[in-house]
Amino acid sequence: RDLAELYLLWAADRQVKKDARFLDVNVDEYTNDAKERVEIMSWLAAFLAKNMDTPLSIDSSNVETLVAGLKQCRKGTTPMINSVSMEREEAADVVVEFKAEAIVSAAAKKGLPQTVDERLANFEEIVAILEKRGVAHRRMHLDPLVFPISVDPMNGKNFFEATKAVRARFPEANITGGLSNISFGMPNRKLLNMVFTRLFVEAGGNGGIIDPVQMPVEEVAALDPGSESFNLAQAVLDGTDMFGGEYIAAFRDGRIS
Repeated sequence: RDLAELYLLWAADRQVKKDARFLDVNVDEYTNDAKERVEIMSWLAAFLAKNMDTPLSIDSSNVETLVAGLKQCRKGTTPMINSVSMEREEAADVVVEFKAEAIVSAAAKKGLPQTVDERLANFEEIVAILEKRGVAHRRMHLDPLVFPISVDPMNGKNFFEATKAVRARFPEANITGGLSNISFGMPNRKLLNMVFTRLFVEAGGNGGIIDPVQMPVEEVAALDPGSESFNLAQAVLDGTDMFGGEYIAAFRDGRIS
């Protein structure tokens, strides 16, 4: 095997050893050429399916690329689609065709939701579309969308409130999200990501689009809620420490690392 194939196997194996339930496969950043994306996705999904037992989550902004990857998934496994939303509801048909699980985004047909009510309204529409196609709630992984606290200090609090509301409205569905998005632009991102994950689970989340190597589940579980680091991170994430002034000062003083 050439070095590139060995690297892919090494990267995938690290994820699996950290208990990844799906391997997220995305080639969108490799090229903007739609035909080339399909070719690369076909090869990569086939390679991973041949060499790894873990199911694949085929991730693309283009439905044709999704289909190309799903066609290569290992027989006998249940793949995942990332993602279905109101802005491309045609992906709902792909979920049915491949009997897949689906990350269901709260994105609207145009634009992204900001409030809890906007997220719930978008979920009502897209979940209804999936329901009409016979997709059970347990196969849906609802993504309320995580936005950075560096952009808006209330993004963490809004996400937690949305998670609680989604859990109450769709109790049998899974709730997930790109959890590391919360910390873009902030120091000590790992601490923020882990505390955010812990708080997300407490709010009703039961999944995450994460790198389990960078954010091991056992480290999240071992966090001490009584520690200064945890409390400083939590205050940033729930909006108590507006704009993260205390958190950043503590980081500069070496009180958190």
